[in-house]
Amino acid sequence: NRGLAIACAIERTVVGLFRRRSDRRLEAFSTSYPDDPRSIDLDRLAPGSAGWGAYLEGVAAELIAAGDPVPGASLLVDTTVPETGGVSSSAAFELAMTLGLGELAGSSRPPIESAILSRRAENGPFVRSPCGFLDQGAVALSAPGRMVLFDFDAEDERGIGVVQLPG
Repeated sequence: NRGLAIACAIERTVVGLFRRRSDRRLEAFSTSYPDDPRSIDLDRLAPGSAGWGAYLEGVAAELIAAGDPVPGASLLVDTTVPETGGVSSSAAFELAMTLGLGELAGSSRPPIESAILSRRAENGPFVRSPCGFLDQGAVALSAPGRMVLFDFDAEDERGIGVVQLPG
């Protein structure tokens, strides 16, 4: 998985509504999985969840490991990104959770750092997906009217160039 790759934004979204809670729990609901709400104790995160909750737990664990004081939160997630078709649905979800929970924690990081953290969440013990960086990088760095050029021969994920599309 070396060399150059180009990614661009598509007209799909993940919307997360986040509300701080007074306890250390994440109470999560997804319109994609209305019969599968998740209740997660932030003080007892442990691999073993299946489905979409594993991605949320992985992101929470990575934010905490990065020093973010992640508070309890109620959250609702809605998405138009299809789960199949190779359009980075897990990366889009992870980035939305990274940004939303990070905001509640009072942290701010550049998009590239959010993408790196989200990739760690997907590669880590909660999800265990051996994905590369393209999906998270594309979601974090793409925008309407521009493409992102990735150089995977670079030393790390920061070897990225942004290419503007002609108007």
